[in-house]
Amino acid sequence: MAEKKNTPEAVSVHTGEAESTFSKEQLLSSARFRDRRDMLEALLTDGERYTMREVERKMEDYRKGKVK
Repeated sequence: MAEKKNTPEAVSVHTGEAESTFSKEQLLSSARFRDRRDMLEALLTDGERYTMREVERKMEDYRKGKVK
C-alpha cells in the first residue's frame, strides 16, 4: 500500500479546497496557541505565512527533537 504524505499540498488535492494561511502575528494572537506562544515565537519567521497543519508539524518536530 502506498504511503500518504501529510503535506498541505496533498491534503488540498484530496479535499479540493486550499488551506488558509496565517501570519506569525495572527497565530501568536490566536486562542488556539495561547499556551504555546513562546514556542511559536521561536519557531516561526516574521513575514512568512503558515497553515495550521504546518504550525502543528513544526511544534511536534521541535518537541521530538533531541537535546544536544
